[in-house]
Amino acid sequence: EGKVEKVGIRSITLRDMEGVVHTIPNGTIGAVANLTREWSRANISIGVSTEHDIDYILKVFNEELEALKNDTLYSGWIIGTPKVEGIESIEASKIVIKTLLKTNQAKKWDMEREFKYRIKKRFEKDNLKFA
Repeated sequence: EGKVEKVGIRSITLRDMEGVVHTIPNGTIGAVANLTREWSRANISIGVSTEHDIDYILKVFNEELEALKNDTLYSGWIIGTPKVEGIESIEASKIVIKTLLKTNQAKKWDMEREFKYRIKKRFEKDNLKFA
């Protein structure tokens, strides 16, 4: 997984997130998945404590997503309308909330980090707990 740096007749050269260069012979490639062609999707799942009111938690997620969408620094990276999908799973001590954001190419990781940062700050402000 990484950024394609060179496509040759005999091999493809990728650079991974740590900066390591990988040269892959074309004959060994069975399948390719492109995470950034035309657009990307940030798929964010965050676990919250079951002790909180779920309607309030969903409201917090929606408010922070709306603030992110309206932030001029990030709004140009978002395609369409981002959405809090809702409850992904329920366990004994946590509820996992899923959020999806369609983004410009390769901006999914930036958007994931920024949304998680905003949720963390909001949880601190509102004395909410992750699980």
